[in-house]
Amino acid sequence: MSWRGASPWRPTRATGRWRFLADASVALDTSIEYQQTLTNTVRLAVPEVADYCVVILLNEDGSTRWADSAHRDPTKQVLLERLRGYVPPIASPQHPVARALRTGQPQLVTDTGGQLLKWWDGSRLSIVRALAPASSIAVPMIARGRTFGAILFVVTAESGRRYGGRDLELATDVGRRATFAIDHALLYQAAERAARSRDELMAVVAHDLKNPLNNIQLALRVLLEHDRFRGDEKDGLERNAFGSRPEGLGTDVGAREAAQVNGERAHFRLHRWCRNPSDHQLVSRYPKLVSGAPGVPPPRDGPLTRSPVRSGG
Repeated sequence: MSWRGASPWRPTRATGRWRFLADASVALDTSIEYQQTLTNTVRLAVPEVADYCVVILLNEDGSTRWADSAHRDPTKQVLLERLRGYVPPIASPQHPVARALRTGQPQLVTDTGGQLLKWWDGSRLSIVRALAPASSIAVPMIARGRTFGAILFVVTAESGRRYGGRDLELATDVGRRATFAIDHALLYQAAERAARSRDELMAVVAHDLKNPLNNIQLALRVLLEHDRFRGDEKDGLERNAFGSRPEGLGTDVGAREAAQVNGERAHFRLHRWCRNPSDHQLVSRYPKLVSGAPGVPPPRDGPLTRSPVRSGG
């Protein structure tokens, strides 16, 4: 009879656990955005796994920060927000979160009542006592060979629950799924920052490339306005020189290189079409528009003011 009484209970609990973990995976995969992933994590844990949950992340310098938290009682959420204002969020090296970060192993404390004085002091102790933690589990978040944070699950005296071995397994499974979701969100956030930095850099590069080409084209217009070229020469020069402007440079590295090459060619073409000394004298009135343009290298064939090309035989 004892077997019949236990048999229906065990698969029901197991089925409920796996169903919860499956639902947890779906919930954590709904967003790649960093803050939303943190929110999904703490909302997922409360109240199924914990009465309140806190996510602590490691900074690059080894310090910790309070990333997000949730409490099943909205009136107690205010207490968590007050704790969030303290830096560092975990002061004692004996706190289960500190031990989880240090050892890389989940930490189960079945009775936290006698540990509060060891973990907290001052005004924080009174806040934690008001939260009435009864039992806690700290699960480290480890991805790609590094520990980058921990999740603290806590049940309170008000709920009458206590954590045991099966709860540790469940919290560890939830923590593992949350770890991958948060790590992916952190990677996505880093990629977004890198993309913004790249776009800002390319905007500066595009601006610097356009300015010298504008100067070259302005000097060329001076020559064109003085009718220094024949019809076919004028058409070819306008097509080649004015077609070298790097519009829509964006993030295309090839476009940047092409713009630099075109700027160099523009110097050479402008020199090539100076058919007599008077043309060079005209251009020399605007030296900064041609030879002094910043960012555009001088032509490989020599400076712009070399001997003019002679026409005819």
